[in-house]
Amino acid sequence: MKATLRALHRSARDSPHVELRQGERVTAIRAGADGVRVETDAGTTVHAAKLVIAAGPETNSVLRLLGLELDTRTWTMVSAYFRTTSPAADLPTWIDFQASTGTDPGLYYGFPELSWERPGFARVGANYPSAVRREPDDRPGPPDQGVVALIGDWVRGHMPWLDPTPVDASACVCSLFTRPDAPGLLARETLVDLVPGHPDVVVCVTGWVFKIAPLLGAICVDLALEGRTGHDVTTAASSPDLWRPTAVGSWR
Repeated sequence: MKATLRALHRSARDSPHVELRQGERVTAIRAGADGVRVETDAGTTVHAAKLVIAAGPETNSVLRLLGLELDTRTWTMVSAYFRTTSPAADLPTWIDFQASTGTDPGLYYGFPELSWERPGFARVGANYPSAVRREPDDRPGPPDQGVVALIGDWVRGHMPWLDPTPVDASACVCSLFTRPDAPGLLARETLVDLVPGHPDVVVCVTGWVFKIAPLLGAICVDLALEGRTGHDVTTAASSPDLWRPTAVGSWR
């Protein structure tokens, strides 16, 4: 994934049609007949015919500038590295579904050792949230040590070719559509569609599906420029129950 992100960044950086800006917070979005204007706290104003909002867990913070928000929750996800001890650790990317036992949901996933990321280590993560929030924290903070311990226990019991001692555990956040009665369970994962009432604005909310970023980008371009796409996005289409009106305002 890091290699994919580097390649995409390099492509954007080297393109004469792309301007990369960072460290600027969007303070206003004004959509009208003449296109879309985006204003930032750095005093920048960008005027374009179309806008794509792909702000990850901060998507609602941006959408509220248009008077709307999505019914999403933010999950904090924990993973750690484990030292490889045998060539048998050369597995493909994998995910394991087991029955929940007590405090252990039994859902884990992992990536093989990657020479361009961290040689000598594989990464294993919990495929369940350590925390569920309505709003993301500014930073995910340190990983939940209880979940780190569960990951280590799972590695000890199922992956004998890894040293079960967790190394450099970390936490990340993602926005997902969850079940109203069970915010720790998914109702759906992805939304890629036009923002209601704003035909020049596309929103892309994908949880952890950024792994297929090039395809999602192509779909966003199709929707922004043509209002439709040739890709089957039936399961990712918007529906009224996912949206709520809110006061137009600045970021939380």
